[in-house]
Amino acid sequence: MNYEVKIKPDHILVLCSEPFLSSDLMQSYRAGITAAVQNEFSKILIDVRNVTGEATIMERFDTSKYLVNQIQEQGFRGKVAVLGNEPLIDHSRFGETVAKNRGVLGKATTDFDDALNWLEL
Repeated sequence: MNYEVKIKPDHILVLCSEPFLSSDLMQSYRAGITAAVQNEFSKILIDVRNVTGEATIMERFDTSKYLVNQIQEQGFRGKVAVLGNEPLIDHSRFGETVAKNRGVLGKATTDFDDALNWLEL
């Protein structure tokens, strides 16, 4: 999986592309959080709409837990939205639940406008 971090005027955008690999998704999370902390942003949009494949339940858990750990380790204070398509974004939003249960202000969605509105962009 490839990813690119873009610094926008009011948020960090992480664009990811195919194919899905959980280790690469974790790296994109770390890169986006690092950019947000370094540039003092409080909003991150991780766009995985161009990523193909599915994640197992364990991969969903591991990647979400990694996101939480990176947020805590780097001291990020803000919101993270993950925008993608099903089945990578699962209908039950398990990954979102994992992150929220650990204190992250996070949202997983398949709707672009929903992601922007939630991030207040």
